Amino acid sequence: MYIVCTSALLEINRHLEMSVATNGEFLAREGELAREMHFILSGQIHILKRNGECDIELFEGAILGEVCLVFDMPSPYDAEVRF
Repeated sequence: MYIVCTSALLEINRHLEMSVATNGEFLAREGELAREMHFILSGQIHILKRNGECDIELFEGAILGEVCLVFDMPSPYDAEVRF
């Protein structure tokens, strides 16, 4: 059972910003400290291995960067936008 607290959701929403990423843009670079998290609304994000090959694909509904942001740690991967 979920109880939705409208005031809490409104407070979170006040801090969100919509942005559009372009094909080939990197949302995270390995070793950089996270300053934001991303909610994937459309398109794909490729999590890349060190050799540049795609290791994981993230799609609509996925969240990227939340762990690094919460724990103030550098990104362990490169994350590239793909359409």
